[in-house]
Amino acid sequence: METPERYQQATELFLHAISLAAEEREAYLAEACADDPEMLASVKSLLEVHDQPDHLTGQIAAGLESIAGRALRLREDSLGEAATRLSAAITLVGGPAQETQGMLTSHGRLTDDGEIMVGHYRVLSLLGAGGMGEVYLAEDQRLGRQVALKFLPGGLTDHADRVRRFTQEAKAASALNHPNIVTIHELGETETGRYIVMEYIHGESLRTLIGKPRESAEVYRMAVQIAQALAAAHKAGIIHRDIKPENIMLREDGYIKVLDFGLARL
Repeated sequence: METPERYQQATELFLHAISLAAEEREAYLAEACADDPEMLASVKSLLEVHDQPDHLTGQIAAGLESIAGRALRLREDSLGEAATRLSAAITLVGGPAQETQGMLTSHGRLTDDGEIMVGHYRVLSLLGAGGMGEVYLAEDQRLGRQVALKFLPGGLTDHADRVRRFTQEAKAASALNHPNIVTIHELGETETGRYIVMEYIHGESLRTLIGKPRESAEVYRMAVQIAQALAAAHKAGIIHRDIKPENIMLREDGYIKVLDFGLARL
């Protein structure tokens, strides 16, 4: 189970197997994995977790983490070097407020109508804030679409290492064209700091989803998308190095998005 292709194959076998009656699974797997005992063992281990009465709790997550971890490593131990840096949580916390204006007027301009503009982006609300950035929901006035603006905190603009990480985040993600990796639209700069314009993801982080009941098949599909995103990054020579629930979003349509490449190794 060392390649994304085999991981995908295991996904398809598992999802088909759970759609069958228990008495039909054995014959199906025996035929489908006749020449691949390793694949058979992997799929059976998933089925054992799935069939537990509490398979919607931590057991399914633990099983997926173990199997996905083997698939994602691709013989690169460095994936386990995740840093403990706190990042901006992409969670909608409300509409425009005074504190939003206070944090942003140094980066943008306040119009006569009381709106905050950063270039051609109209700021709508604060999405989240963390050690490496403040994230805002904004509207692209040229293309009429919603985007997320991530600003490097003003106090960090003189820190060369933080500025390098911030720029690297944009460059690393923009070098990857994959449906499960956040899309970067632009890396901009004002007189007082830098910002990244990225796609706005309407959904929840995996951190907020932990503990909420979900079908095991859905959880498995999520794990597959994460694996595919990281495999695409690895193929391009990019190691994320900061995979954690806060950096993975689930869109409302079921798509996974991997975020925050600030600690990536290129």
